[in-house]
Amino acid sequence: MRYGGLFVHENGKGDDVLMGANGAVLFSLLIYAALLYGAVRLIKYFIRYGIDYYFEKLAEYQKNQKHTED
Repeated sequence: MRYGGLFVHENGKGDDVLMGANGAVLFSLLIYAALLYGAVRLIKYFIRYGIDYYFEKLAEYQKNQKHTED
């Protein structure tokens, strides 16, 4: 009798197809969750540092405009 699977029938024999399918589904969900987590972190990074970069460039541009007007 094996006890490592997700499902064990009443007769003690595990259903290899069902365990394999559930394992594949859980693994694919784990992969999708990791990809989604990474995408969200990347978007947050670009939003945070992109806004900072924009305001830095805007300040430089405004400073350069004041120097050219003088």
